[in-house]
Amino acid sequence: MLEGFAGVSYDDLDSRNLILIGDPDNLIERIRWAQEFYGTNYLLLEVARGGMQPEHVIASLERFAKYVMPAFRNGQEEGRA
Repeated sequence: MLEGFAGVSYDDLDSRNLILIGDPDNLIERIRWAQEFYGTNYLLLEVARGGMQPEHVIASLERFAKYVMPAFRNGQEEGRA
């Protein structure tokens, strides 16, 4: 981990909405929260932290594209106006 995060667990970061971790429904909920809280319209992901194997990174991105991204098609959230 980075020096500034020494002693900080994933649970700490997760409870403060500082990381996106979990199943698709949890990620969709977190992204919606960030949209509302920060007023953001984009998302920057860093998915290969900690030396993940390329196959795992690709599989993670594929799941994100298949299950999470459709909830935000065309810049609009599905099911919301």
